[in-house]
Amino acid sequence: MKQEDYESIERWWEIIFSAYLLVSIQATYGQLDPQSSPTYTSGRCITVG
Repeated sequence: MKQEDYESIERWWEIIFSAYLLVSIQATYGQLDPQSSPTYTSGRCITVG
């Protein structure tokens, strides 16, 4: 493989892991305080409570 291929793959993994981390943090936050966690409907963020 070329060096550019490795850099491209590495960049995609950074994006994937960053998205996973953000989802994990949001899920943990929602479990800790369900009254103030936002609810997502049709791409819009609505604060419940």
